Amino acid sequence: MNARHGYACLDGVRGWAALMVACSHFVFAMHPALLGAGEAHAHFPGAAWLGRTGAIVLYNPQFAVDIFFVLSGFVLATSVNNRPAPLVELVLRRWLRLGLPILATTALIWPLVNNHLFWPSTAGALAKSDWLTLMYATPAGADYAYMTLPRLFAGSLVGIFVPELLPMPFYNPALWTMKMEFWGSVGLFAGYTLLPAAWAARGAGLLAALIAIGFTWQVPLLAPFCFGIALFELRRLAGPRAAVPRPAAGVALLALGVLLGGMPYDMRLEPYASLFRLGAPWVGSVSLLSFRVGALCVVAAVLAWPPLQRLLLGRVSQWLGRVSFALYLVHVPILCSLGAWLLLRLEPALGYNAATLAVLPAFLAAALTVAALAARWIDEPSIRLAKRFGGAVLPTLRRPLAPYPTP
Repeated sequence: MNARHGYACLDGVRGWAALMVACSHFVFAMHPALLGAGEAHAHFPGAAWLGRTGAIVLYNPQFAVDIFFVLSGFVLATSVNNRPAPLVELVLRRWLRLGLPILATTALIWPLVNNHLFWPSTAGALAKSDWLTLMYATPAGADYAYMTLPRLFAGSLVGIFVPELLPMPFYNPALWTMKMEFWGSVGLFAGYTLLPAAWAARGAGLLAALIAIGFTWQVPLLAPFCFGIALFELRRLAGPRAAVPRPAAGVALLALGVLLGGMPYDMRLEPYASLFRLGAPWVGSVSLLSFRVGALCVVAAVLAWPPLQRLLLGRVSQWLGRVSFALYLVHVPILCSLGAWLLLRLEPALGYNAATLAVLPAFLAAALTVAALAARWIDEPSIRLAKRFGGAVLPTLRRPLAPYPTP
């Protein structure tokens, strides 16, 4: 597989995963029974039953987020291997690359919150959605004005990653993953920059990643991050054989990934009930295990199957990949403001189900439009600034570093 195209293919995966996250939050907000919330939350016959089937693979939020983290582990490990740099510079660049878009988008959301342009509690009661009702709920005794601009800046750049030091802004619930994204990256950078350069020692990274999975299994999202590192190590140790297309393996891995990614949260139907009884004593959460392994299978399938790579190199996939991080950052506030407002306005005239069918395209169009603007004016400049800042502020740390040897 061409390395340049390989990165582009994975950008396409990231784009579709981001769109899946946005759609899954719409389902959480408007039709929670489709994700296993039960009959009491259903708005049409069969909704609760669908939520107990593999259909959730199309809008499973945890599966999509696990794909993000497998991608992060794999891509960051590959990047450090191909373009070594000092640990301090890598960490600084990662902090700015994540922190600057978080700061900018949070600042844009701040006026919406302070002017009370969210309607999640009212819309949540109508939707029978506990998730939507809790979004932007002000803590008892709290005041929106407490989050002044200085606190917003500090919380977005520090509190998101170290909430023990500073309170993080509550304006964007999607940011709960950023702490794990940052510290997983720091651990990866430290491992690859501090280990000896001999390829045998680098190969020990595979064992370290697998051990880390065991220790962090109950820590959300660090396990799929380690899966991504392990996938990189396996391919690196395989050498040139890793680049050989394997269509049969790619098809099998994709099918397995879809099967595991569609494991329902409510496992009362067969064959999921039997899988739960067999796996629960050993792995704790059967669903979490299946989502994480399924995410690994999907990424591995892309790396092995050229037809899937060509599909992900298409214009739509690449555009989604370009706006994926921005879409992740902005979609929840748009859903809880514009989406909730539209539901409340349209439901009396159209009925609930027809109203949600009208809200979905409006929400996605607004989220993708804002994401495209944010990608151009916030995300991409942040990436360039992080690279320039890292090289300009830390020139004394730079020295010629060879890529890690490959067996």
